[in-house]
Formats: sequence, C-alpha cells, structure tokens
Amino acid sequence: LDTSNIEDMEGMFDGCVNLKTIPLLDTSKVEDMEGMFYGCHKLKSIPDLDTKNLIHMFSMFNDCYELEFINPYKFSKVNWEDTRSKKLKEKYPELFI
Repeated sequence: LDTSNIEDMEGMFDGCVNLKTIPLLDTSKVEDMEGMFYGCHKLKSIPDLDTKNLIHMFSMFNDCYELEFINPYKFSKVNWEDTRSKKLKEKYPELFI
C-alpha cells in the first residue's frame, strides 16, 4: 500500500470496529488524521507513524477501548481521555490528567 503522497487520512479507518492493528504506513506528508481511527473498538496497536507534518488530530483515537501499544508522545494534540482505553491509562497515567 503506497501512501507516500497522501496528505489527508481523515476518517481512513473510521468505524472499523474489528481492526486490531495496521501496517507501517508512509505518513510523512500527511497533515490531517482527524478521526482516523474513530470507533475502532478492538484496535490494540499502532506502529510509529511519522507525525512531523501533522496538524489535525482531533478525535483520532476516540473509542479505541483496547488501544495499548502505541507511542502516545508522537501524537501531541490527542485528547487521550477520549480513547477510553484502560490499558493506556494504566501505562501512561500522566496523559489522563
């Protein structure tokens, strides 16, 4: 899957409730990931995506209840409370203040 020229991934996996992980994608040109994983209830892991050009992250991981394996510090504009992930809250309590 060649994503090297994509700038907008808004809602790309929105509502994929059975999605558990994704492959590493080239996100070096992406500016918008708003709602990209919204409602992906079973999503457990996200590889280290390139977020250097990312501007919009609103609702990116909302309702990702099972999310556990991710580097949350790469996603500075995410409200982690909206993930409703107990596992992330246990691993990174400082993000849920």
